[in-house]
Amino acid sequence: MAPPYTISRNTLSSSKYGILFSPVRNLTVIGNQFCNTPIGMGSDSYAYQGTDCNSNILVEGNTFIGNACCLNIGSAGADLVENMTWLTNTAVGCARFASGYGWSTNVIFLGNTSLPRNGQQGGLFGQQLSGQYFIDDASNAFPTNSCGIDSGTPGFTNTASYIVGMRQALYQNQVTNGVFFLDTSHPAQIPDGATMELSYSGQNPAALYLANQAPLGNPLTLYSSNVVTVQWSKGQWNFVKSSELIPPGGLHVLGP
Repeated sequence: MAPPYTISRNTLSSSKYGILFSPVRNLTVIGNQFCNTPIGMGSDSYAYQGTDCNSNILVEGNTFIGNACCLNIGSAGADLVENMTWLTNTAVGCARFASGYGWSTNVIFLGNTSLPRNGQQGGLFGQQLSGQYFIDDASNAFPTNSCGIDSGTPGFTNTASYIVGMRQALYQNQVTNGVFFLDTSHPAQIPDGATMELSYSGQNPAALYLANQAPLGNPLTLYSSNVVTVQWSKGQWNFVKSSELIPPGGLHVLGP
């Protein structure tokens, strides 16, 4: 078993990586500051030496300032990343909190914050990951992904995806028959138990299907100010709850 390693209380600034891990086990990165590096922490198969994967990594209480990306998964195969936890880290003016094009599983984010600066405020971007999507948690303060339907949107439809995290802002503008889908095109990559919160704004109701391929089932109807919660289980999105508010009836004006 690999001995534990700790990197703490450093200020890191470089032309590419702050910390490059490939491979490492039992690593704790705590209380550091990453300043203006393209990648704060990352894995990269070009630097791989050894026969083991990257595992049991804790990244806690660090500050990332002006980075292009706080975490980048750039390795696969024997150099895959598994069981990594990001806990209470803060990003300021970072274009992306996490992204990558490699293979990872059980990379979870808890209590992290991404703050805007100079027009940059990044969240999670899992579009190119070949393994499991990043695990987002409601305790994170990441920017909400916008998913809209405008009058020029083809077919008046759009698809919300967990690829960019759990919080999605759905809207339709000057459309009366908008339809939203939830992305189920890569079911093996969606973490079991993943949750999405879908807030909706629009003067007219819209339909929400919990899949983007057959069988779609019956849609939910979204009304303005709805927040719908769904959870991924047994290979599909399942409705959990809605914050739909129905105005009380039988009201009348009271005199002064």
